[in-house]
This record gives sequence, C-alpha cells and structure tokens, in this order.
Amino acid sequence: MTENKYCDKKEHDITDFSKCTEHPFTMIVKIMECASKLRQEYIVKVPLGTIPINILTEYSLKLNVEFDTKEENGVAVFIFKPSG
Repeated sequence: MTENKYCDKKEHDITDFSKCTEHPFTMIVKIMECASKLRQEYIVKVPLGTIPINILTEYSLKLNVEFDTKEENGVAVFIFKPSG
C-alpha cells in the first residue's frame, strides 16, 4: 500500500460527507497528489457546488495536474490527470 491511502483506488465517491474522516477538499488535494506522483488518472464524485473551482485550479497548477469536470445527476465529477 502507498503512503497516501487515496492512491489505491482510481475512483472515489465522496457524495456522502457523513462518511468522511477528513474534509472533502483535503481528500481531493490528496487525490490530486496521487495523479501527479503516480502519473495516473483519478475520478472523484462530489455534490454539485461543494468544491470551489478557483481554489482547486490553484492547487492543480501547483501540483502539475489537469482536471476536467462534468455533471451527472446532480453530482460533480472531477477527472484528474497529470499535466503534459
């Protein structure tokens, strides 16, 4: 197992915040770190409007990760992958 527990799964569903052991934004940043470090694609689902895109963009630039987002049935789906 890797030191970052979020790297082990390629898809994460954090639409039920009651199951979170840490803040959802913190979880997303750790998943972005996985994408950057392991050079792989990760998918995260969260409730619409819960993640501030402007701050997420700043982290993606810092971590050298690209992301795309789409809406599926009232859920925001983020796709993170390494830049370049």
